[in-house]
Amino acid sequence: VRGLPRLLFLDPDGSLRDSISGYKPPAPFLKEVQRIKRNEGTFSGLRAGIAANPDDLDLRLALAKKCRDAGKEDEYDAQVAEIRKRDPEGKSLASRTLRLDEILDARMPDVDQLKAFLATENDPGLLFQGWFITFQVLGFQMSREGDPDVGAKLRTQWLAAARATWKHVPEDRHGDVGNRLAW
Repeated sequence: VRGLPRLLFLDPDGSLRDSISGYKPPAPFLKEVQRIKRNEGTFSGLRAGIAANPDDLDLRLALAKKCRDAGKEDEYDAQVAEIRKRDPEGKSLASRTLRLDEILDARMPDVDQLKAFLATENDPGLLFQGWFITFQVLGFQMSREGDPDVGAKLRTQWLAAARATWKHVPEDRHGDVGNRLAW
């Protein structure tokens, strides 16, 4: 199970309905509990949505991510396999999100792979996530680099990644991301 502490919510039949991980202040915690009570975005709610519309890859992706976070690797793998089966060319947002997740799952994501992915991407959320991670990885690499010439090249790439990140920052993240980029 990823994320401790973790509070589990069960359906009447004893199956996992949803969970909340980590510490949350009262207002966000209450909002999550109300969402779970309405059965929105829960395991059972997502499964019901998929049963009603098996081709909804976004629902499958949401369920897959929930399963991965809950340690249900078999169900995660099954949903990913279904997404790939239903979108063999990998053109859907769900498939592209999985591709970005695969790149990011590496201990240190490969900047060239990230840039190649981002060069063909058009979704604002994926562009923000990808460029922000690129910015962070390049910053880390720059801070560890001992060769001044390589460090200068990394700094140029890092600044370009900062500019690219800023173009895609969601409005509700302007404050925190803008502060990190400016710093």
